[in-house]
Amino acid sequence: KYPYTFLAQNNTGINFQLRKFMSVGVEFAVYLPRDDFNKTLGLAIRPFARFYPVNKDKWRLYFESGGGFIYLFNEFPKPTDQDNRLGTHWNGTTKYGLGSEINISSFSSLMFGIRHIHISNGNKKGVERNPSHDSNGFFVGISHRF
Repeated sequence: KYPYTFLAQNNTGINFQLRKFMSVGVEFAVYLPRDDFNKTLGLAIRPFARFYPVNKDKWRLYFESGGGFIYLFNEFPKPTDQDNRLGTHWNGTTKYGLGSEINISSFSSLMFGIRHIHISNGNKKGVERNPSHDSNGFFVGISHRF
């Protein structure tokens, strides 16, 4: 949605396979939102779960969902010419998406998929301080098994 923010991320985490069809984990993320009104850095921690409807020896398909907290160094989102509300430093963040892991060795997998990210303070400071942010995007990464 407007102002069409580019939201680069770097996620690093740990994931525990509880069952063949389910895993849980926690990730630490760095957010870099950029648009005509916003330029800041955010640090987040987010527990998540993955559900694997397809879990083969060489590849896996999963749905993931998680929610946590993010601190942004500048208040986010900033007011725009279409919405004069100002966000906050502390926000909640949720994500959900569809992804796949393809084994590239006995210990590593290539990950890719699509995700939706939401950032909001949940009206903690009132609706006038909660413009929120939503992003859809692609991700690619590496998973290493110990």
